[in-house]
Amino acid sequence: MLRPKKIAYACAQKTAANDHHPSRHAGDGMKKKPRNNVPPPIIDPGEFERAKAWRFRRNLTMEDLSKAIGYSVSLISWMERGQSPPQKGTFAPRPLNPYAWMRYRLLCELVERRLRAPQMKSFEW
Repeated sequence: MLRPKKIAYACAQKTAANDHHPSRHAGDGMKKKPRNNVPPPIIDPGEFERAKAWRFRRNLTMEDLSKAIGYSVSLISWMERGQSPPQKGTFAPRPLNPYAWMRYRLLCELVERRLRAPQMKSFEW
């Protein structure tokens, strides 16, 4: 049976043996994989108000929702305004990242499913 130190040593030897392969070095002509060039989803501007209205209909405070989804109260406030918090050293809010909005929407859908689990077919604000 190999001890942890011997396993680490054996792994280091295998790595060193494979380092001579030219395709393992990024600077030696190895090309990076192209990124998936899917455009980000477009957010309907009215969706932010509908998200806030959904929270009110469910009698959820920002604190309740933050505990349920793990976001801070201030981030939920920014999301419902359709903005991202400003970067350090600036005061201007940034446009909301569409992927961050999709994640927020999915988390709200999970909360909705917990509230109305059996009879829910699809999620709408």
